[in-house]
Amino acid sequence: MDDLQDDIVIAFQQGSRDAFNVIYWHLRKPIITFCKCMVPIEDAEDITADVFVTLWKLRAQWDSIRNIKAFLYVTARNACFNFLKQQKTKSDKQKELAFMLEREQELILQSEIESELISLIKREIDGLPQTCKTVFTMSFFDGYDNAEIAQQLNISDQTVRNLKSIALKTIKKNLAGRGLQLSAVMLLVAGRLIS
Repeated sequence: MDDLQDDIVIAFQQGSRDAFNVIYWHLRKPIITFCKCMVPIEDAEDITADVFVTLWKLRAQWDSIRNIKAFLYVTARNACFNFLKQQKTKSDKQKELAFMLEREQELILQSEIESELISLIKREIDGLPQTCKTVFTMSFFDGYDNAEIAQQLNISDQTVRNLKSIALKTIKKNLAGRGLQLSAVMLLVAGRLIS
């Protein structure tokens, strides 16, 4: 996530909504992932939205993406803690807050790793030939079966199977070159690629 260029941060500081959108779409999922380790997913999404509104209001302060990320995580953590305070009895709040403080660094690391793995898989999918990419996406993310894919793309059922096999082999080979196993990565990020 540190790959956002300085000109994006500068444009963001100066009030560019386009630059804000770039930052938002790069950092939204890791912040939601971080928050949902502490609060329910619906509340994590609301908290994340509020955190980005605060970021926008304070945009003139930020000179690097690293500082923006730090602000987002700290603000999200504090917002989650405030949410938990409102939802729990006093003793429950104290237990939950103590637990969250102990796990904070672990949660940040986990959300960043998951986000990076998701980005890595998306890059591999985007690198597939167009028809392979379409078949792979329709099958694994949109939930279509082979017959439905074949009908929609006007190709044979066997072609669908072949394209899925090519896509999986290509992704598996590229991930193995990075020391990762496709099955382990897919299990880790299951359900998050299209959320």
